Amino acid sequence: MEGEIVKQIRQPPAMLGLLDFCKGIAIVWVMLVHAIHGWFGWQGVHVFIVLGGFALTYACLTRENQLTWSQWFQRRAARILPAYWLVAIAGFIVLWVVAVLVPNVKRPFELSTAMWGLVADLTLLRNFSYKTMLADPNSALWFIPLIAGFYLIFPALYSSLRKHETIKGWLKVLAVAVLIEIVYRAVAIYWLDGMPMGFGHGVIKFLSRPDKALDQISDAFPFQLWAPFGLAPSRLGEFVLGMIGAFILHQHPTKFSRLLLSWRGALCGVVVWMVGNALLLTGRWAWAFADLLIAAGVVVWLLKLASVVQHLFPRLFKAVNRIGVWSYYLFLTHLLFGYAHANLFMLWAGKPVLIVLMLVLTLVAIIGSSWLLMRLDHSGLSTRIFRMRTGARQPAQRVIYSTYGTEE
Repeated sequence: MEGEIVKQIRQPPAMLGLLDFCKGIAIVWVMLVHAIHGWFGWQGVHVFIVLGGFALTYACLTRENQLTWSQWFQRRAARILPAYWLVAIAGFIVLWVVAVLVPNVKRPFELSTAMWGLVADLTLLRNFSYKTMLADPNSALWFIPLIAGFYLIFPALYSSLRKHETIKGWLKVLAVAVLIEIVYRAVAIYWLDGMPMGFGHGVIKFLSRPDKALDQISDAFPFQLWAPFGLAPSRLGEFVLGMIGAFILHQHPTKFSRLLLSWRGALCGVVVWMVGNALLLTGRWAWAFADLLIAAGVVVWLLKLASVVQHLFPRLFKAVNRIGVWSYYLFLTHLLFGYAHANLFMLWAGKPVLIVLMLVLTLVAIIGSSWLLMRLDHSGLSTRIFRMRTGARQPAQRVIYSTYGTEE
């Protein structure tokens, strides 16, 4: 009997195969919205946040080797930081090279400013100032400090959810997380001139655009506008929503499928998603609630879409899945090469052949650099370098969770 249980746990539910598809769609949205502004593609970030909470939690619940939280932190840091640091350093170099090749008279290159930006990136402090959070050449890097913030509070969230064995108990934890998110966002919006990052794009171009941010505090104050929304409390409800999904799948897989992979569930997801988008346009007061509804709705209907495509168009499903596997590396690199392409465009403007050639080379550079970063991660070299540079070890401490997620 015990062997059968172990076998069932080691065989991941079919639903897990849908996650890479959802991430593939999300990264395509994010890349396209950076190229074509004014639509809802920015909501792909919500997909990553919810699925991030889900994946981390499900891995803890089903992990076969024992880990302390200290070891867990080391593994997560080694997973995301080496590639992130490489891209941050590359961004500093690209910024410098572009400034030399095409000097900007209106905004001349300042080495000291670029150096401070690099320091903010390397220390994960980018999001504490609106001046650095979305700064060139790679504004997408704001997402990594946000995820790092979730990692810091993950053990506490996981332990809170582990204390409950029922959906009702998990929903209580979710209610607290949602309350924290809403209060935090309301404070940011009304006291810190808060402007949620993606809202500048709106939903669809022909619809009215969201309100502008308030302008009540001095521009010299760094933690305002979009900066407050780069910290974990602004998305806490979304992240915990993904975590609870993992608990439900692990303990009630049939109920999970009935709730989230049915047509009724998909329809509910579409409705919730549309309500969240409508809130963007109803006034600043609704901004505190909109992102949470958008995140919940979009993930639900994307899961159903993934299920449908998997059965009807298996080749397309595999192709999008492959993009999903690359999503982290594409997220890191696409804006960096996009910045270089956009700012160096005048060097080949007016020459149709060169325009097409440089566009193709930019796409090749994005794909190639993403592949190299992924190969670096899979080689284990980045992990060894990280441990060597940080002095990280595998300390023998009390086990926090074991094979089946039970505390010891």
